[in-house]
Amino acid sequence: MRARQCVRAALLALVMHGMGVLGSVSGECIHYENYLHRVSPWIQASCFPWWGCEGSAYDLTIVGTLAYIANGTAGLQVIDIATPQSPQIIGSVNTPDYNPQRPVGYLPPGVLDVAVSGHHAYLAGGEEGLQVIDITDPTSPRFVGSANTPGIALGVAVSGHHAFIADYYSGLRVFDVSNPQNPEFAGNVDTPGTAHAVAISGVYAYIADGGAGLQVVDISNPRSPKRVGGLTMTRASAVDVVVVGDHAFVANGITGILVVDITNPSLPRLVASLDTPGEARDLFVSGSYAFVAAGNSGLQVIEIANPTHPRLMSGWDSF
Repeated sequence: MRARQCVRAALLALVMHGMGVLGSVSGECIHYENYLHRVSPWIQASCFPWWGCEGSAYDLTIVGTLAYIANGTAGLQVIDIATPQSPQIIGSVNTPDYNPQRPVGYLPPGVLDVAVSGHHAYLAGGEEGLQVIDITDPTSPRFVGSANTPGIALGVAVSGHHAFIADYYSGLRVFDVSNPQNPEFAGNVDTPGTAHAVAISGVYAYIADGGAGLQVVDISNPRSPKRVGGLTMTRASAVDVVVVGDHAFVANGITGILVVDITNPSLPRLVASLDTPGEARDLFVSGSYAFVAAGNSGLQVIEIANPTHPRLMSGWDSF
């Protein structure tokens, strides 16, 4: 999760095959997060009032035919997307630590990001830190554990027995989740900016660090993570990051997307950039395409077959 802002979407439940739109629904205020997922065919889904749910959808992760929605003040929603044209809510759970009286400034409250590993969903709960949900029975998800963080938990990623939290002004926090009912703080490292999102690749964590651009942390010893490199650009506003192979793709706000060569993680190198319409706030990469949530400019599709020469292909305006 990043410093999330609502995006009004004209395409809320979008089913695509290749580049052709097969079905869509108009709708209201959502945030695109991992908004297109390759589940055969392409599926885009989220959680909205006419599906019977509350809150605002800030993040989405798809596993098989189930979509797990970080739904702000309404906690976690589970949606069956086996029939993409007719998604159905099958389960939901509120997180008990959410305090509606606690202000968080311009950052939205509640559950802001979700990662799924095995039988558990790990939630970035803003000022309520890390939340753990048992999803063994998706129709009856259960809150089982939590851990506070000193910052604001905006993003979460899971690798092995560890959960990694992008904790805004507190950098990267690492938790041992071998026992999901009792997440144990393992280590942390401060970052020079504000940690909005985290992606894990091998023994490195790549952090979208706001005005400090992309930061790289060695997590080979999760109890002693170490910042080993970074790439700070002028007009940096890194709010999301996806790692594919030797490249990190960064959503960088008003300057669009950045492509960074991470062959040497300690010396990340900017190899391309593309100014997208609107503000690049989130992105998802699959195959030769990057899908970018571009604020008021909706969804933008970028070809990245050659990462050093990204090309804007098409887009769907959200208004």
